[in-house]
Amino acid sequence: MKKTLNILCMMIFCCCMLAYNNRAIAAQQNPQELVRSFYIWYIEENKDLGNVPIKNDEMYKYVYPCTVKKLRIDMKQSKLNGDHFLRGNDFSYEDFKKSLTVHAPVSISDSIALVPVGVGFTDKLRIVVFLQKTTEGWRIIKVESIYY
Repeated sequence: MKKTLNILCMMIFCCCMLAYNNRAIAAQQNPQELVRSFYIWYIEENKDLGNVPIKNDEMYKYVYPCTVKKLRIDMKQSKLNGDHFLRGNDFSYEDFKKSLTVHAPVSISDSIALVPVGVGFTDKLRIVVFLQKTTEGWRIIKVESIYY
């Protein structure tokens, strides 16, 4: 009986530590790291032409839930023109991945940040990613393109 109780206590302790560590990792992640990891994940998901990352629930790890829902509705209604997160139509995803530069975030307030993203070797496509801090960490709320 005592042995079973000790094992149960150890299991509960391990579960609590794992839950605490996951929350601590999310809280430590800064906007620049989130945007970099998002685009690396997004490009990998986009490699397969039949794959649509917006339909993947893993998107919620990076993007604000309201934004994901709106994009899914727009996709069903055929309102999306080009790739929302890359802000364009024709891309070589390998070139995009190789030339991805995520710059330092610009803080607008404690809970809003902008992250400039540069892409391309000769054609520099510039993107600004808007992020909001939530209880789970930073989330992408909007992506805009900068035209020269």
